[in-house]
Amino acid sequence: WVHASLQSPSSCMARYIFHYHLALLAIKSAISHDPQRVLDSWNTSLHFCQWQGVTCGRRHPRVTKLDLGSRGIVGSLSPHIGNLSFLQVIDLENNTFKGAIPPQLGNLYRLQQLYLMNNSFEGEVPASLSNCTRLDNLWLAHNKLVGKLPQQLSSLVNLKIITLHSNDFTGGVPSFLANLTSLESISAGENHLSGSIPHALGQLHNLKEIGSSQPDEMQFINSLVNCSKLEVLLVQENKLRGALPSSVGNLSSQVTTIFFSENSIYGPLPSGIGNLEKLERLLLSSNQFTGTIPSELGNLRNLIQLYLDRNIFTGNFPDFIGNLSFLDELRIFDNRLEGKISPNLGNCRRLASLQLSANNLTGPIRKP
Repeated sequence: WVHASLQSPSSCMARYIFHYHLALLAIKSAISHDPQRVLDSWNTSLHFCQWQGVTCGRRHPRVTKLDLGSRGIVGSLSPHIGNLSFLQVIDLENNTFKGAIPPQLGNLYRLQQLYLMNNSFEGEVPASLSNCTRLDNLWLAHNKLVGKLPQQLSSLVNLKIITLHSNDFTGGVPSFLANLTSLESISAGENHLSGSIPHALGQLHNLKEIGSSQPDEMQFINSLVNCSKLEVLLVQENKLRGALPSSVGNLSSQVTTIFFSENSIYGPLPSGIGNLEKLERLLLSSNQFTGTIPSELGNLRNLIQLYLDRNIFTGNFPDFIGNLSFLDELRIFDNRLEGKISPNLGNCRRLASLQLSANNLTGPIRKP
């Protein structure tokens, strides 16, 4: 005969409930300040599925979401969070969580969204996150994270959004990101990155937004031409040097924002930029652009913001400005423009902010 020791489904569920209850209490114990008293409900008089910030599945009392975002919480993140094995969403954004990101997060293989931005997490990103292969959103921006992004994260093939900006990361934008073909948004600005933006990122055909602030040559634009869904390109406050290549005019027809302010880009502004007819924001302040402002910018009929200030543009006031009927902000101050201000400026009926100082312009500004 065979002797087997089996547990009933009800006893298994009771064990899991006790397990989750203890894990949540451990998370509570690692929090030192709770000004909104969110955790007051985390007590034995209520089932944990009724605790504030805790969401359970519909059929079973398993924690699927932990939402403590924007609560003014101070403390650390307990490694016991790794025991909540059914978690799909963790939202801790806009608090003051300190210390390391627990490597036990790697136990949460069902995790899909991890929001840790705007905290004070320290140390390196744990390589164990590579186990969370269902992850599609990874938000780590505005912390105190250091080091390089672990190579093991190349296993996150479902990742759509990764934000790394405003940390102390070193190295470069990892080339392995090019293998994550679902990526739609990469933000890595305001770090201590070096090297170049990997040309391989041009393989990300779903990429809609890229932001970086590492030193680079302008030729990385050439690789982004293949990103047919690209909408936003942010490379500001940087040491980016060189002439803007003419290939900028061959970027995706979906581009709405180009933000290259505060770099060291020199030479003429390519006229091909006028091909990007969905462009709404062209921000090129504080560079070393020279020559005339190309009349082809008049093709950008959806333009809302045009920042050309603090450059070395010469020639007359651009007459095409009058074609930009949606223009809300125009900044061309601190250049070398001369002559009369075009009366066509009066056609810009939505214009709310106009800055033309530090040029050699004359004549009245006509009201619409």
